[in-house]
Order: sequence, then structure tokens, then C-alpha cells
Amino acid sequence: MTRYDFPQDLSDAQLALHQTQFEYEQYATTLPWSAEPMPGWEGDKQLHSAFRSSKPDSPGYCRSQSPHSVGRGERWKAVERTGWGPLRLRRA
Repeated sequence: MTRYDFPQDLSDAQLALHQTQFEYEQYATTLPWSAEPMPGWEGDKQLHSAFRSSKPDSPGYCRSQSPHSVGRGERWKAVERTGWGPLRLRRA
């Protein structure tokens, strides 16, 4: 039993948050380091260390990994139809 008696809906929401964060982190590990194809690189040796930072060649994101295919559901289409999207970006 926990020290505090939290409402069940808050406990469920926290569990859903942790599960979503875990799934996001698992997905992020599958992505290449660059969204566009780029050559790999190796950094210079650092003073007092044998460590050299490096990245392998990046094939870039495939179509399903593109940021333009993520989060473009009906919710965002509704925002675009209402015209609130451009208004939000304006500065006063």
C-alpha cells in the first residue's frame, strides 16, 4: 500500500505516461542520428583522454520515420481548418 491514497484516475494517468515515455524512448533508439542522409564523422582526440567522438554514416529517415508523417492526425487538420494555427504564430 502506498503512503498516500491517490485517486485511481491519477494513478492510471501516471502509468500511461510512463508507458508512453518508455515506448517513445524505444522508438527513438531505432532512428538514425540524422533525418537526412549524411556521412559519418570522427572527432579529434581530446586532451588527457583517448576518447574520440564519432558517428557512423546516416541513411536518413525513411518515409514512415519522417517528422511530417508523425502527429498529422485529424486533430491537427482541424486546427488548420479553423485558422488558429497561423494566428498562434503571429506576434503581438
